[in-house]
Amino acid sequence: MEKAGDVLKLFLDKKQLDAAKTYSSFFRSWENIVGENIGAHSQVMDVRNHTVLVEVDHPGWIQMIQMNYQRILKAIQTRYPELNVKKIHLRLGSRWQKTEEPAAQKKEDVNAGQDREDEQVREFCIEEIHD
Repeated sequence: MEKAGDVLKLFLDKKQLDAAKTYSSFFRSWENIVGENIGAHSQVMDVRNHTVLVEVDHPGWIQMIQMNYQRILKAIQTRYPELNVKKIHLRLGSRWQKTEEPAAQKKEDVNAGQDREDEQVREFCIEEIHD
């Protein structure tokens, strides 16, 4: 029986395999590029037309990435020049959005969760200012 990798090699040429490895490596290294805090609240969704599409779980993280935009873009371009990335597009991700809570849940519980997320963003902002 042949291994899945051997079968794939029959269908894909070396250039396609190298490109797939590059994309895979880039997606896995996102947290290393942006840092642990931003990486925990964002995810690369796609690389297309020289643009990296990133989803975040809170509007404050969009702002944090925007504040670090040039550093992040330069890191991507330096580590992955073959991707030819020219810009980063940010959006609040639907997969990060909270699902509807049961009607019985108290509004305070929902607000407490949002307050925790807001506090995480504030703490990270303060750390960035001090660095």
